[in-house]
Amino acid sequence: MPDGKTYTVKDVAERTGVPETTLRYYGRRGLLDFVARNSAGVRIFTGNDFEALFIIHTLKETGMSLASIKHFMDLYFEGDSTIAERRRMYEDQRHKTRMKIAALESALEILEYKCWYMQEAERRGDAWWFRRLSERDVPQRVRDFYAKVGGYAHESAQGCAYM
Repeated sequence: MPDGKTYTVKDVAERTGVPETTLRYYGRRGLLDFVARNSAGVRIFTGNDFEALFIIHTLKETGMSLASIKHFMDLYFEGDSTIAERRRMYEDQRHKTRMKIAALESALEILEYKCWYMQEAERRGDAWWFRRLSERDVPQRVRDFYAKVGGYAHESAQGCAYM
């Protein structure tokens, strides 16, 4: 986005969607040391700064700590001698992000089931309708869930299903 223009914190917030307060916090934490300041000490961003901001924002969105992001950005500005270490940091964060996604997908699967269950309970006017099902009529995903948490038992499923 290099265009020769300069941008205030407010401009950057509007263009990136990162709140001004967050940008100012990043500045206090040393993550924006690469951004020039005018004679009054106000940060003046250029188009060249947006790539680094994008990296910071992406790493933060994936759960990387600000201290680790600061370390990463220090490496970034050290240059090519740090490529291997930055690659390792990206790979580690990618792995952690994939693990979080898998955990969220698993949680979403349970929420999808619970939404379906409660719709059925509402339609039937009975939160305990589940107990009238034979074990073979219990949806496989429910049996799979209970198998993950210690074995399927129809009675224990009855107690949990209505929540």
